[in-house]
Formats: sequence, C-alpha cells, structure tokens
Amino acid sequence: MLLLVAALGTAATVTYGSDQNTRRIEQTYRQFLRTRRTLAAVRRVLSLTKDVQTGKRGFLLTGKEGYLMPYYDGLQALRKQSEVVQERLAEHPDLLSRFMRIKQLIADKVELVQETIQLKRDRNFDVALQLASSDRSKDLMREVRVVSAQIDFELEQKTLTLNDAAQEQNRLARQINLLGGVTTMVLGVAITAILWLKIGSFTSGKRPSARATSAWLPAKKQAKICFISLPTN
Repeated sequence: MLLLVAALGTAATVTYGSDQNTRRIEQTYRQFLRTRRTLAAVRRVLSLTKDVQTGKRGFLLTGKEGYLMPYYDGLQALRKQSEVVQERLAEHPDLLSRFMRIKQLIADKVELVQETIQLKRDRNFDVALQLASSDRSKDLMREVRVVSAQIDFELEQKTLTLNDAAQEQNRLARQINLLGGVTTMVLGVAITAILWLKIGSFTSGKRPSARATSAWLPAKKQAKICFISLPTN
C-alpha cells in the first residue's frame, strides 16, 4: 500500500512538473519570436533610411520630380516602421532609449534632405550638392548605423539566450517524460501486486466445501470415496 501511495504521489508530481515546464517552454518561445520580430523591424528601419537617401540622390542628379517618389514612399514607410519598433521595444527600456536617439538622428537627416531638395528646386545645385555631401550628413548616417548596430547586437544576444533557455527546457521535458514513463510502469506493477495479494488472501481464507470439492473429482474417485464412507455392520 505504501508503494502505491508513493507511486501516486510521484505521478502527481511528475504531471505538475511537466505542466509547468510546458508553460515555460511556450513563454520562452513567444518571447523568442517577439525578439526576432523586433530585430527584423530594427533592421528594416536602417534599410528604409538608406532607401530614403538613395531616392534623394536621383533627384539631385537629374532634377526630375519623379525620382522623389521612392523618397516620399520610403519616408512614409520609415515613419510607420519606426512606430512599430518603438512599440516592440517597450519591453526593453535600455534599447528603447537608444532607438529614440536613432529617431532623432533620422529626423535631423530628413530635415537636411528636405533642405537639399529645396535648394535643388531653387536651382542652387552647387549648394545642394555641397550640403548633401557635407560632413554633417555623413556624420548623421554614421551615427545611425552605429546605434542600430548596438541595438542589433543586443537583440541578437537576447535571441541566443532565449534559444539556450529553450533547449534546456526541452532537455528537462525529456527527463520529465522519462520519469513519467518509469513512474507509470512502477505504478502498474504496484497495482498488479496489490491485486494479486488481495486475490491470494481471498482464496486462502475461503475453504471450498466437500460438495464443491466433489464436483471437481473424477467419477472413479467419487465412487471410491463413497465406498469408503459407507458404514460397516
């Protein structure tokens, strides 16, 4: 009986541990996916920033307004993507503060580009070209790339940490499943042993009657018993 109680207790513990570990695995996986999506969004911001700069160059070289369409489309997409990143980085305050720096740098860069475009429209080509190739324009983009790389590295490290945690949790899950299988086997053996003991004690405590016994004896032995049991004169 003690073996059965111990097996049942172990089974309950294994079930509880398995349920908790499953929840941790699901939580880690969801966090991993969020971090990967945030990382992709940050990289998208840097890519859109480069696209905006490229669209501006086409207009400066040709003076045709059609070349500004990629610039304005990219600028709109950049603003939307920046809002997405800002929302996703809410759970990473240290990275969010760095991204806000990127937003300010991009705003300064866009303001510089708008001034360059206006100079080109006013036919001040030389001044526009000098402004576009100025050290300030280059410094802004350089700092954007540096801060973006820092955020990228931190997010990449977080994904690696979460991946390691997920592998450890999966290893623990395999151990729990193995323990659960052993516990189930022990529980089955314990129940079988208890049933056999109960059946044995029941059959040994109840002796069969002579009538019931005779029903199992062959006919010749029954006749012999009857002959022996006859009274003698």
